[in-house]
Amino acid sequence: MPEERQEHHITCIECPVGCSLLAVRKPEGITVTGNRCKRGESYAVQELENPTRVLTTTVWVENGVHPLLPVRSARPLPRHLVPEGVRLLAGIRMSAPVRVGETVCGNIAGSGVAVIATRSMEALHG
Repeated sequence: MPEERQEHHITCIECPVGCSLLAVRKPEGITVTGNRCKRGESYAVQELENPTRVLTTTVWVENGVHPLLPVRSARPLPRHLVPEGVRLLAGIRMSAPVRVGETVCGNIAGSGVAVIATRSMEALHG
């Protein structure tokens, strides 16, 4: 019976070097080559087993000096939840003033991850 082998080419983002990794999934486990440090190996394994991303986008803000408020997830969330998170955040409207670090959504897409403001937004005067 032939051995199941899956190859994945990944660019590591754990440091500025940006190693080109080759992660090979075999029945006995994952092997990684091309990494110059241990972080690259850990990154490649995580990308195959449980990829996560920090969600960054904007939400509408009413009565603010700008119409959009930049936000991000407080920590990485499962990659498959990012599109749903963006869709949910598109429906959120904040009201100025907003302070940097303020929670915009406490549990995005049922992930248990909060979304926070990444800048302060003053209210319009007048």
